[in-house]
Amino acid sequence: MIFIGGYSSSFRNRLYPARGLRIAPARLATPHEVGPGERPDYELRVVDSRDGLTWSTPRAFASSQEGCFDNALYRTPDGWAMLLARDTNLHDVEPFPAQGLWWIQAEAPSGDRAAWSSPERVLNTDTPTTPAWMARGVCGPCVATAEDGSIHLFFTGTHRAGPW
Repeated sequence: MIFIGGYSSSFRNRLYPARGLRIAPARLATPHEVGPGERPDYELRVVDSRDGLTWSTPRAFASSQEGCFDNALYRTPDGWAMLLARDTNLHDVEPFPAQGLWWIQAEAPSGDRAAWSSPERVLNTDTPTTPAWMARGVCGPCVATAEDGSIHLFFTGTHRAGPW
């Protein structure tokens, strides 16, 4: 098994067969919650197991410099894809890492980041025209594939609001 984690991805817990292994989302790794005036230090970590009982030491899949908070893994006709979301700018800190969703792909699910493509931004929430309901970023990405093959993305937005 391979677990690649994010905050809300832990609620989806679907298992995917992959070359004799299993893969499923796990949990976010962060020393503490981001407060006013602080920059995020989140990272996504991965652990491996052949038997589901003994696990490897957690290692970074997405570093704290990337600020990834969340992920969603899904199968595509060409292999696998993962949506990555950065933490939301809850306290309106400037400067802050770019907000939105990024997409990466691989032939097979892997805990090795080198097996995945470079991130491609598919949703930019840093523009002046971003609706207020997601103006400080998005989290909790989820992917649904319709019968016609179209892909639908779902996520939670962080509303532009006054300071806490």
